[in-house]
Amino acid sequence: MDPCVAYEWQELEYPVGEDIEQINSAFDEYKSVSKSRSIGDIGRRNIEKINDKIKNSGNNVGIIEFGNGIRIEFRPKLDSPSKREFKDFWGFLPRMLHSLCRTNEFTNRIFIDPFQKIELPEGCNMVPLFALSFVSLCSDVVRKGMLKKYVRRQQALKTIKGKIDFGTLIRTKPWDDSVVPCIYHDLTFNNKENQIVLWCLNKLIKEASKIELGQDGNEPRILCLMRELFAMISQEVILTPQKRSDILAIQKSSLPAHYVELMKLCEVILSDQFFSFDPNQKCLNGLNFIIDMDWVFEQYMTYLFDVVAAESGLKIEPQYRHSLCDKNKIKIRPDVVIFDPGHAKPLAVIDFKWKDAPNTDNANYYQIICYGLAEIQKFDLINIDASIFYASGQEVMNYDAISKIFDGNKNVTINKICLEREIFDKSINIDIEAAIKGKIRNYFTLLAGKVICN
Repeated sequence: MDPCVAYEWQELEYPVGEDIEQINSAFDEYKSVSKSRSIGDIGRRNIEKINDKIKNSGNNVGIIEFGNGIRIEFRPKLDSPSKREFKDFWGFLPRMLHSLCRTNEFTNRIFIDPFQKIELPEGCNMVPLFALSFVSLCSDVVRKGMLKKYVRRQQALKTIKGKIDFGTLIRTKPWDDSVVPCIYHDLTFNNKENQIVLWCLNKLIKEASKIELGQDGNEPRILCLMRELFAMISQEVILTPQKRSDILAIQKSSLPAHYVELMKLCEVILSDQFFSFDPNQKCLNGLNFIIDMDWVFEQYMTYLFDVVAAESGLKIEPQYRHSLCDKNKIKIRPDVVIFDPGHAKPLAVIDFKWKDAPNTDNANYYQIICYGLAEIQKFDLINIDASIFYASGQEVMNYDAISKIFDGNKNVTINKICLEREIFDKSINIDIEAAIKGKIRNYFTLLAGKVICN
């Protein structure tokens, strides 16, 4: 069967001649079955039936397969037939995932079925998605408390602990009373569950290290976070090789709630059938997955802004949350606030939009205007840039301005920044990323060229 296709915020395109009712019922059955075994909830992805047709009512991108060879590909709207802007979206998606900054919203933004094997599109692989998933779930485990268990120990000690191992004592120098072989139980982090976590983390780091770096040669943020977790956990847990049979022997019902999904992911990582990541292969194995592309784009652009800001000497504050009003009851949280490190005051506020820039978009401009006015008021600024950064469209700098209400004494410059369609038509991922960074550098140059009077 040809794949069914659903672009963001659009109805499913059913293959010609296929039974729509059969596809719909198979999807409903899969949603109920996958609840107990998935990471994240497919019900939160806003994929629903409207007028007996499945609709992708969100920014969902991914692939799922279920009964009778049915496959649904949730594709980005920027890759729809009317646009065709992404030459190789499935190849670029892993690169975006490999650079995400915040993982605390992970389980609300993603769905993974660790037990449904699929064939990935050419150029795509699961390592960055596994890495992102593992960092999120493992960080949650560390934050809530790693599992400590009583583990049976058998060793020679200078003081008696537990009970004497008389069998060993008789066999090995019973006349030597400087040490006594003992059998006891030790409460420790170095248990089978945590050994599995550390081994899977070690395996992921090796796989993720094979992915190409950017032109600056820096490691992706997700890889850095995995190394930090490995260094932390290895202080208490010994790295020992693990097999899938080891995790199958664990009694899942006895696990703490925050370990359950991490163990599901570890089981997949220990199943080598999912690690066919030879770059020479055209088709690689993967899993059912759906991810919120709006969240991915926001995270990815935040990462690139941070990298370029470091080159320019500017300071970036992602998700800078602070009060808007006198009673501190209303909070605002722009995607990015750009600070001049010398003045410690904001130069610009940025909001990212994963969509083609429309001709009129008042709702989004209300949002960015609110951010700009709040910064003007809070920091008593003279000038600030309030910019919307679209994934595609026609750029218009100095799109509009707010100065009349300030009697000309203050100014909010409103910009419409867009990535050109040609950027996503490049054949190499590094070239796409370099082009986006170039766009950001140009914007920073404009900021630096302004007279800062604040």
